[in-house]
Amino acid sequence: MTLDGKSAVVIGGAGGIGVEICKHLLMNGLSKLAILDVNELPHDAIASIKSCNTSADVLSATCDIANKSNLSDVLCNRVMKNFGYIDLLVNSVAILDERDPDRMIAVNLLEARNQSDTMSLKDKSAVVLGGLGGIGFEIGKHLLRNGISKLFLLDIVQNFDAEKRAELQSCNVEGVIFYKQCDIAKKDQMEKLLRSDVVHKLHFIDIFVNAAGIINEQNPEQVVAVNLTGVINSSIIALDIMSLENAGLGGYIVNLASTAGLEPFPYCSVYTSTKHAIVGFTRSLGIDTVLVKTGVKFITICPGATETALFRQNNMGSVFLLPWMEDPGKQMMRQIPVQSPSTVGECVIRALVEGETGSVWICAAGKIQCATLPLSWNEWNSSHDG
Repeated sequence: MTLDGKSAVVIGGAGGIGVEICKHLLMNGLSKLAILDVNELPHDAIASIKSCNTSADVLSATCDIANKSNLSDVLCNRVMKNFGYIDLLVNSVAILDERDPDRMIAVNLLEARNQSDTMSLKDKSAVVLGGLGGIGFEIGKHLLRNGISKLFLLDIVQNFDAEKRAELQSCNVEGVIFYKQCDIAKKDQMEKLLRSDVVHKLHFIDIFVNAAGIINEQNPEQVVAVNLTGVINSSIIALDIMSLENAGLGGYIVNLASTAGLEPFPYCSVYTSTKHAIVGFTRSLGIDTVLVKTGVKFITICPGATETALFRQNNMGSVFLLPWMEDPGKQMMRQIPVQSPSTVGECVIRALVEGETGSVWICAAGKIQCATLPLSWNEWNSSHDG
């Protein structure tokens, strides 16, 4: 293996052993180095490390190794944002304090497990269903920026023009981009495309994103067919292709719901019902039993109001369930903070990098967080025993 062009993270990089590891990695051609430690690395020490390879990009950050949330935040928001991918992760941190065994276990043992939960997107293959829509297109751009090597877009839109292709390609000049027209509501067509065209081009699917969706309260059958049945069918087909049991590599299935899938949204009741169902469907597959059997994680993304053609259509008042709902519906929509589709793309990347199977992520008003949903029935029942 050559280290030329590679990136590495050294945990405990401010310690004596960690510093020497950093130096040797750079002397052997490493291009990007992130040094994480609970102690801040002095400027002269950073300069000494950088002198081993003056052309390398060196990043230093303080981090409480035993704090999983802090570690995930630094890896995602500092390292991944700057480097886009991680090729090597070196754990050189350790403490010896027999008087504080809990801290010693947290640093010496649990931190290694926490780091293994993170994911590099470099050289992965991804499929984005609804990939030419406002949100789907931004997700594709963020995937490419973060190292995806092959991206396959599926959308009902017929024309993937040169301008859009160039915009995507600029996010990763080495990335390979494919496109096919696909109607998510037509199961046979979608299955044929995924099992033949997509697998032929990508060989494996590492990440499958369902970003297709419509609003049309006057045609509930169509909304259910696209927003729910199509998502269920495509998820099941993708799971079968990606499963370890079928010689797949495992990976991630990410389904886009909405904040309307977490609370009532009275003026678009049909749309809201499909988004509630997506949350339930995806969480139900996001369990350890499915992960162990297939190697596939399931993650739900719930965007709030986002500046897309779909949102503008809704804001025009042409799609509310009943005629009298138009005025109050439009008034409510005007009061909701609207975010850029780029925020949703960023949320998907963060969820992929640090999300656990079954997790639900909210991105609304430009803010991103992993949601804590109400207690499950078993938890509620246990808390009320006796």
